Amino acid sequence: MKRKILSIILIILIVILSGNVSFASREGELQQGIEDKEEEIEQIKTEKNVALQEIQDLTSKINQYEEEINDLKYKINKLENSITEKQVQIEKLQKEYAEKEKLLRDRLVAIYMAGETTYLDVLLASEDLTSLISNYYLVQQLAEADNELLTSIENQEKTIKDAKAQLETEKTEVNNAKAEIESKNNSLKANKQEKQLKVNKLNDEQKKIQNEIDTMEAELKKIYESASNTDGEIYSGELRWPVPSYGKDWITSPFGYRWHPIWGTYLGHKGVDIGGNYGTTIVAAEDGVVVDINTGCSHNYGKNYSCGCGGGYGNYVQVNHSNGLTTFYAHCQSVKVSVGQHVKRGQAIAEMGSTGSSTGAHLHFEVIINGVPKNPMNYV
Repeated sequence: MKRKILSIILIILIVILSGNVSFASREGELQQGIEDKEEEIEQIKTEKNVALQEIQDLTSKINQYEEEINDLKYKINKLENSITEKQVQIEKLQKEYAEKEKLLRDRLVAIYMAGETTYLDVLLASEDLTSLISNYYLVQQLAEADNELLTSIENQEKTIKDAKAQLETEKTEVNNAKAEIESKNNSLKANKQEKQLKVNKLNDEQKKIQNEIDTMEAELKKIYESASNTDGEIYSGELRWPVPSYGKDWITSPFGYRWHPIWGTYLGHKGVDIGGNYGTTIVAAEDGVVVDINTGCSHNYGKNYSCGCGGGYGNYVQVNHSNGLTTFYAHCQSVKVSVGQHVKRGQAIAEMGSTGSSTGAHLHFEVIINGVPKNPMNYV
């Protein structure tokens, strides 16, 4: 009976441990996959920036074409106004021509109706010398008036012909201007179409990127939600808060899925960030043995870029406890313990800082059970 109970317990432990190993392995695979996808996204962003620059160049060219089109439209409007003025002048000349032509016609008809009277008849009909002279000048004035009228008609006819020729020239200029603006419009339409194709391509790329991000975010969120909901499997104790001077209301970034302030994307957060001041004492959350430290990072200040020292964690301390429990303390200003040293619960092990990839003074605190990051807030 005892052997049967031991066998059952052994099977349960194997299932639990294998589940944790599988969980940790899957989490690692996803994290690596996320990093790979991030590199792909950066490459796509580079291509997108190139395309955006092309769009900017096209926009500048389109604006230039639009300015030229506006200039041509102004020119066409001016030519059309000139054509209208010429047409009015032609109509006026045609009217004057018709009036003078009618006057001459009426005079000729009157002379015809008066019979075969000639200028000589008028002179011979004079009664005396005074009358003769008067009639002579009258006849001379009539002859001059007829000549002037004929000359005026000829001049008017020439003016009309010249005006028509000028009008045809103006029409030719208008047609040429129209052909030019039509050519510009066609070129503009081609550029707009090219621009739209580029915009559509960018939109497709953006949708593709967003879908990839959504997929990664959903998987990562599921991982951390699962980790948060399966706490307390092995370790059932209560850990000490690692920053005595600053309570739980000083958490600046929780466990799980979050927007990374440096990477500028959503990533999994394996611990909690506790804000405070430089040099604030950090204590061990439980009795244990220091298994790893890093003390080589001197970049102890807030930064908005990735700092590679300590794998991005800067100066850190890792402590192994009983029952598969490990705690991790990162971004420290200084470390007060060494590898292999036994530490007590509440013992000072480091000072708060901003080493590694950190935007300001804080402690990154992790609780790890059998290699799986857990939500520290379920243990303190």
